[in-house]
Amino acid sequence: MDRIPDADMLRSMKTLNVVIQESLRLYPLSLIVVRQGLEDIDLNNIQIPKGTNIEIPIPILQQLPDIRRPNALDFNPNLRHLVCKSRPFSTGPVGIKIAL
Repeated sequence: MDRIPDADMLRSMKTLNVVIQESLRLYPLSLIVVRQGLEDIDLNNIQIPKGTNIEIPIPILQQLPDIRRPNALDFNPNLRHLVCKSRPFSTGPVGIKIAL
């Protein structure tokens, strides 16, 4: 390599990006994401009124075997294409690029 890596070069390194995504799935920087209900909803017979703050536990969503896969606690970047993308920054690919 004859130049210092820049942001564009890092974005094009697919393996590096997959390893970072898998690392953030196992060790998310944010433990919860809070969203506010925009309308009244019924979630499994639980009434959630409009305006209620809903806390979403990121580690549970990304690491529980029942939700992800049986080996959800294993570091395996090769399985990234088999499961839904994790959202450690809650904004998806854009947030990840900003974080890097």
